[in-house]
Amino acid sequence: DLCHNNLGVVHRDLGDLDKAKEYFERALTNYLKKLGPHHLNVARCDNNLGSVHRKLGDLGQAKEYYERARTIFLTKFSPDHLDVARCHNNLALVHRDLGDLDKAKEYFERALTNYLKKLGPDHLKVASCHNNLGLVHRDLGYLDKAKEYFERALTNYLKKIGPDHLDVATCLNNLGFVHNDLGDLEQAKEYHERALTIFLTKLGP
Repeated sequence: DLCHNNLGVVHRDLGDLDKAKEYFERALTNYLKKLGPHHLNVARCDNNLGSVHRKLGDLGQAKEYYERARTIFLTKFSPDHLDVARCHNNLALVHRDLGDLDKAKEYFERALTNYLKKLGPDHLKVASCHNNLGLVHRDLGYLDKAKEYFERALTNYLKKIGPDHLDVATCLNNLGFVHNDLGDLEQAKEYHERALTIFLTKLGP
């Protein structure tokens, strides 16, 4: 069962999503048979299947798996446990993909609260959450709030991974977009140029 799950992870990381899905489904069937529906291995398998279905574009199925994982984790752990935070983050991503921005915002905020409590303000998961909250607020039209979240994310990324990382470039691009939306075109141009320099250095022309 663990072998099936591990093979699923390998195939997912290799980009072979259909094969990953097949292995995760086999692992889940075995876990359910041997361990019952409320075991942590079942929750982790549900979470893996949620990720694969999301990448395959099957968002309704992804949401269902994430919700099942969250339900199990909440019966086993306190609400501020990192596995619960991961579920909230995953549910936020799938709700954003589905266009349910208010729900996405709610889940990202829950995940952020947990990550801040458990990992501290400088962790990369916190930076990622800030960036995602920036995206959601921009989509909702709350541009000043979006800018604030992107700036927090950028500060974290610069501190933890340095100025030349692709995540920094993505964050700079996001700040460029939001400054453009706010009508600050010079600042937008500056952010986009900084992002482009990193992308060219890392990925080539």
